[in-house]
Amino acid sequence: MEDLSILTIDTLSEFPYRAKKDKAFFEENKTVSVMMVPIRSEAKAFIGFIAVEKVEETRRWSPKDANTIKVIASTISETMEREKSRRNIEARKEEAETLLH
Repeated sequence: MEDLSILTIDTLSEFPYRAKKDKAFFEENKTVSVMMVPIRSEAKAFIGFIAVEKVEETRRWSPKDANTIKVIASTISETMEREKSRRNIEARKEEAETLLH
């Protein structure tokens, strides 16, 4: 794994022991390979993650796969930041209108 913020597990046997509850979750859902990419804010705060799963047969996740999901995660983060800014602007606009009337 090149980017430490991305977790790629080609087979569930690679799951660390300390994550046995997570492993059990994936086993119950018949997942055999998983890649998880974090979604972070502009300030690098953790917001959530995107998990891509492969069922029935293993998959070796490529750097191209990781980059594709990173782009999606970045787009989600940027959209969330834009929406947060829009809401802040709207709230300030309402405050200003209240003061003027």
